[in-house]
Amino acid sequence: MKYLKHFIAWVALISLVLFFTGCKVQNTPQAAIEAYLKALVAKDVTQAVNASCAEWEEQALAEGAAFEGVTVKLEGLACRVMDSEEESSVYVVCDGKFVYSYAGGEKMESDLTGRVFLAKQEGNRWRMCGYPLATNSQ
Repeated sequence: MKYLKHFIAWVALISLVLFFTGCKVQNTPQAAIEAYLKALVAKDVTQAVNASCAEWEEQALAEGAAFEGVTVKLEGLACRVMDSEEESSVYVVCDGKFVYSYAGGEKMESDLTGRVFLAKQEGNRWRMCGYPLATNSQ
């Protein structure tokens, strides 16, 4: 019986450690961009603004409003940092696409491939800060 109590205590401790490790928010440039895009798709304007740098907050509100009334999902999202010598701002490129439709109509897609995002460190966190290089023709 003594061993069973120790075993249960260890399992509980390991479970808690794994749970809290999984809850840790990643503070990387690519995670900031992914959080911003996911917030837009979830129609969570507050979270989109929170994922944005101060100079992008107004645009985040506008982009969030543009997703109202649209059925949208994000497929295949994977972002990575481009080579950068800067430490407080970097360019991030993503693969994936938005799949959306208006009022249940025809599905349309907007490819993210080639779109360059700017991530800046602000307040000790990486944040979405715009689209400085328009390389995607869509």
